[in-house]
Amino acid sequence: MDRAFRFNLQRTFNILETLNFSYLLSFAKPQKRMVHSSIFAAIAFALCRWK
Repeated sequence: MDRAFRFNLQRTFNILETLNFSYLLSFAKPQKRMVHSSIFAAIAFALCRWK
């Protein structure tokens, strides 16, 4: 179960990174990029806390 959870977590991170990357490509404004990366960090933190 732990391995399956870790695999799902890794896949989730891969998806989030892809979304993050495409977002950075489409919006070059620094303030938007900063807001988005803080949202990304909050999601990552929530996933870690959830386990």
